[in-house]
Amino acid sequence: MTQKYLKTRDVCKKFDVSIQAVYGWRKLGMPYIGSGKLLFYVEEDVMEWLNNRDCSPKVREKISSAEQVKEVIEKNYPPK
Repeated sequence: MTQKYLKTRDVCKKFDVSIQAVYGWRKLGMPYIGSGKLLFYVEEDVMEWLNNRDCSPKVREKISSAEQVKEVIEKNYPPK
């Protein structure tokens, strides 16, 4: 499956957090690519990083939902 790249605002929407929270996560070691205003996040890397953190229940719920969706997609639409 191809990697999905997210912009900072996409991470905010996906996990329902503020841009300041994403900045804080980066300072804590969340993986990203780029520099300055051109930052991207590999969705799978972010999910893994958040899974290994002590996240709020709200973020934990978003992670769980995203993983369930991914499982259904992979099961029903295998890579060609």
